[in-house]
Amino acid sequence: MIHHRKHLSERGPKIRRLFALALTCFVLLVSGPSILAQVHLLVDHVGYEATATKKAFVGVDENASLQDAPDHFALIDTATSKVVFTGTLKRVGRVDRWGNRLFLMADFSAWQKTGEYRLEATTVAGQVATCTFAIKRNVLERETLSNVIFYLKGQRASGDIDKADRQLALPDGSGYVDLRGGWYDATGDYGIHLSH
Repeated sequence: MIHHRKHLSERGPKIRRLFALALTCFVLLVSGPSILAQVHLLVDHVGYEATATKKAFVGVDENASLQDAPDHFALIDTATSKVVFTGTLKRVGRVDRWGNRLFLMADFSAWQKTGEYRLEATTVAGQVATCTFAIKRNVLERETLSNVIFYLKGQRASGDIDKADRQLALPDGSGYVDLRGGWYDATGDYGIHLSH
């Protein structure tokens, strides 16, 4: 494959969405009966942009009923342990092929103050909470850009392989072509295939 270069600015919105989705996780603080193991609060571990949409989700396992799900959530400032925002959870339904789990959404977009926070919700069996997460300006850049650049640097074609790519034979035997540079398309995949 011929390696194509894309600027980060062209892929920025897609990378942001993928990271946000990829980095969304299940976090559960179990402190009571078994029903607590059936209710999960899902937050973005990267954090939330201060002035952008901020949503988290509550997942209720298939063995629990809707009555077991919380109906309100609270945003807690971890520095002061005070509730700074509350809201009603909105039922959003089920996700195809994710079992029979029911999801509810917590929207705290109106809260724009930067800091460290956690979400809490009360079920019929007790309290569940998330780990601490950040609300910051430029949170995605601050928390992921260094890792992305490190990965791109590691995937850059270089060394002996780059030297070999300076004179690759054309499949029909009509000559050679210089295809050095670019990035490998997958970890451990160093081949440049002209036959494609």
